Amino acid sequence: KNFSTKNVTVLQANNGMSNPTYVLWGEDGCKVILRKKPEGKLLPGAHQVEREYRILKALGATSIPCPKVYAFSDDKSILGQSFYVMEFVEGRVLEDDSLKAFSPEERRELYSHMTKILAELHSLDFRALGLEKHGKHGNYAKRQLKTWGRQFRLGIPTIEKFQCDSDLASEILGYNQRCEELIKVLEEQSDVFSDETAIAHGDYRLWNLIFQPT
Repeated sequence: KNFSTKNVTVLQANNGMSNPTYVLWGEDGCKVILRKKPEGKLLPGAHQVEREYRILKALGATSIPCPKVYAFSDDKSILGQSFYVMEFVEGRVLEDDSLKAFSPEERRELYSHMTKILAELHSLDFRALGLEKHGKHGNYAKRQLKTWGRQFRLGIPTIEKFQCDSDLASEILGYNQRCEELIKVLEEQSDVFSDETAIAHGDYRLWNLIFQPT
């Protein structure tokens, strides 16, 4: 990738809240995206940019629309955390879930296309893509509940610290018991689920997709 390193401009993107995301461009105007792990102590299993890089690189050889990835580094002496660099893709991020500016026909077409891409993603042979060791096989529902239940509980002490300074913190804590009840019910229901191991997108929604500019 030809990228001018003279007079580089760096701006933080308004999306990518889990992992800090930046857009960079040099004198030639060529843009790239950099994503890195956030600073500080991280929750176990969270912010795994190395997994993002690995699967994006593998998907580059498929029909799934995704940005090209250029480089990954786990050298913390550079930016303080692991990071990777990928292609900048022009397009729109639709932040209004109501899609008020779209007609019913346009919404139907949009969501049909989203569903088609997700189905194609699930149907990929992850073994042929070299992703057999990318994650665990089987018991997907149980593993998701274990991970998110753990993340939820580990985050409570931090939220409690801000309870006196933030109404939002108090509101979140108000849902604590209801969340615990939900986790218990879902754990019981997960015993009846069977699954087939496939590639899945952990947060497939409008905000995490880029649509054509027009």
